[in-house]
Amino acid sequence: MMVERKYHLYPDEVQPKDSPFMFMRKEVSYLISRFDSERLNLSPEVLPPNVLDIKLVRNPNKLD
Repeated sequence: MMVERKYHLYPDEVQPKDSPFMFMRKEVSYLISRFDSERLNLSPEVLPPNVLDIKLVRNPNKLD
């Protein structure tokens, strides 16, 4: 079982020749569930910028 796993994770066709390094196949698993957009309540009005927003915009202007 472990030998089969080694062949799966380190396939011969992608290994570089004459190199001490080996390429490993990634095993991908996602723990993030799908977002339920139906539960999201969006406000139709625009929020005014706060002090941090204004500072964020002014700092790059100072750099110019």
